Amino acid sequence: MPLVISVSVPRNDVLREWGQRVRVWLFVLAGVSVMLAGLGIFLWQSWKANIRNEMGMSHLNDELIRVNEMARLVTENSNDVFVVVSLPDLIIEYVSPSVERNWGWVREEFIGQPLGNILDGETAERVGERIAGMMQEIGPAGTGGRHGKIDIDILHREGYRIPYDVSMTIICDDRGKPMRAVALARDLSDRKASEEIVRNMAFYDRLTGLANRRLLEDRLGQLLRLALRDGSKFAVLFVDLDRFKPVNDTFGHEAGDWLLRQVADRMRSCVRGTDTVARTGGDEFVITIPDIRSAEEALTVGEK
Repeated sequence: MPLVISVSVPRNDVLREWGQRVRVWLFVLAGVSVMLAGLGIFLWQSWKANIRNEMGMSHLNDELIRVNEMARLVTENSNDVFVVVSLPDLIIEYVSPSVERNWGWVREEFIGQPLGNILDGETAERVGERIAGMMQEIGPAGTGGRHGKIDIDILHREGYRIPYDVSMTIICDDRGKPMRAVALARDLSDRKASEEIVRNMAFYDRLTGLANRRLLEDRLGQLLRLALRDGSKFAVLFVDLDRFKPVNDTFGHEAGDWLLRQVADRMRSCVRGTDTVARTGGDEFVITIPDIRSAEEALTVGEK
């Protein structure tokens, strides 16, 4: 007869062992699930970030295109002249199309040329010195001295000069080293003409174009100072027109004005460039004659 031995294990012990195994697997599965969830969230966030970056880059590119287009419209349609030169050699890298309207030159003739090739010697030297001074004032971080102005005359291709107000800005790299100078040249012809009109109104008689009382007083002051300093002599002639009032009364003020202009032209033709003819009243005139040696010289002028 075989010997059969029956061994029994308590039910609770068996269940306890299986429970421990189940809890271990559940813990492992929970950890793996958290890791997978974290990886999924990371991948999702990375994908969204990439999408945002791509959208941001696209928006940035669109904005750059818009800004470049606006800059092109401004530089190509402005009456001002934009010039970009490299530093420190002052080679022209860019010039706006308005250079042809303003200076008579084609822009391609300027690109790659030294700045001195488009300016006369004295003007080129002044501009170079101004830029050099601005560069010396720039600090280590590229601050200070980056902006400056200068008034110059530009020689038109046809040979005449045009006054310009030039505003300049120095462009530096990330280390503060000057790399380029950007210049904006604005025509001052209208302003100069306005200033000349104001000056003429202040110092010259509007009807005859002769010096007025204010300019006459200034010239007399200069002559007196010279006479006191070096003993030079000068003469003053007082001139008025006989029977001028009947001309106005008989023929009218237009005829009187015409007569005054004729007298003014005659007086100007009888004196030197250093002399001054002034109208001080209706038909009253004064002539100053500097650097005379005798009264006879003044008499000779008066007899003319």
